[in-house]
Amino acid sequence: MLILRPSRLIPLLLLLLLPVALFAQQSSAPKDTTPSTPSVPAAPAAPRVVPQPGIFAVPDFRLPPREIQPIFLAGTVMREDGSPPPFGTIIELDCGSSKTREASVGPNGYFAFQYGGAQRFSSIVPDASEGTGHINDEDAIYWNPLRSSSDSRIETTTPLYIRLSGCDLKAQIAGYRSSSLTLNATNLTRVNTLGTIIVYPLERVRGTVVSAASLMAPKKAKEKMKRARKALEKGKDGECEALLREAIAEYGDYGEAWLELGKLQQQRKRYPEAREAFGRALAGDALYVPPYVALGWLNALEQRWEEAADVIEKALDLDPVSFPEAYYLSALAHYNLGDYDQAGKRAEQTVLRDSTHQFPKIHLIRANLFSLRRDPAAADEAMRLYLRHAPDAPEAEQVRARLENGRPGIP
Repeated sequence: MLILRPSRLIPLLLLLLLPVALFAQQSSAPKDTTPSTPSVPAAPAAPRVVPQPGIFAVPDFRLPPREIQPIFLAGTVMREDGSPPPFGTIIELDCGSSKTREASVGPNGYFAFQYGGAQRFSSIVPDASEGTGHINDEDAIYWNPLRSSSDSRIETTTPLYIRLSGCDLKAQIAGYRSSSLTLNATNLTRVNTLGTIIVYPLERVRGTVVSAASLMAPKKAKEKMKRARKALEKGKDGECEALLREAIAEYGDYGEAWLELGKLQQQRKRYPEAREAFGRALAGDALYVPPYVALGWLNALEQRWEEAADVIEKALDLDPVSFPEAYYLSALAHYNLGDYDQAGKRAEQTVLRDSTHQFPKIHLIRANLFSLRRDPAAADEAMRLYLRHAPDAPEAEQVRARLENGRPGIP
């Protein structure tokens, strides 16, 4: 049995009673009612940086998205004779995967709309099936927001210039077909005057861009044709030719196969074989327009200008809409034949339809024609247009020298 002596018991009792005394003293003390100073929140921690070997670490500071700046697009629509289009004509933006109605054309043929950004115009394009009232020139501007959520998402993550690149503007009106204005990202600015869209009555467009006879090709021939195109994309010309001939063996009136075979032979400078292939493509379908245009290029290469003019005029008679290059070929052929009036007409039609400036040499033809008409100012302007659209072309230096010396012409 443990027995504590009095000398050791007193200190132990003091240790036990000390916490009780302190607690009583704290409880009896008056409470401080002065409001406490609010604590200052701590500054946010710096973004965590995880360095990687060989790479400078950059903090992940993300800026808020910038406001999308809209693009303003304007142009005109007219009939083939230069008169305004029918009332109710609508402008459609065709980007392949989506088509949206963007503007209504005014009575004078003018249209304008903005693409992207916040909505600024409250007028909505009327449906073609609905009746519309009179449209004043001031009311000829309409804007539609993008229809689907996926389009809106793409718009907010993709620059508008890139998004519009390759899209076509067309005019839509019952009973007519229209040419198109192709948009190019490198040529777009905040405000764009695009050019002219031309509408044609449907009876003026009798030709086709797809061979009706080719649509009836048997499945095996179509499969050969599909494989031939893939081989051509891979640069396997020999395999492509073999497959095209197999497709033709399966179906002799396969116009598309004959056309591709002709183009392949033309690239190899086998001009007689190419001419025969283009002729066979037309033999199965006389309304199939691409072989006429292909023959026009072939005749131009061989400088057979009279044949080139004849075959291109046939193409334009069948389809004045789908082949802007046909107008260029016609102007070139008639110029070389000395038919300057027809060459001038086709040259101006080329400029009107070549919205992407694929044929800058048309301006050299125009320069020569203006020079023949003793209009040096117009000739100089035509040469400047050529240099604007083809500044690095092989003939550009010669054109600059001719412009300085006042001698317009084709180098």
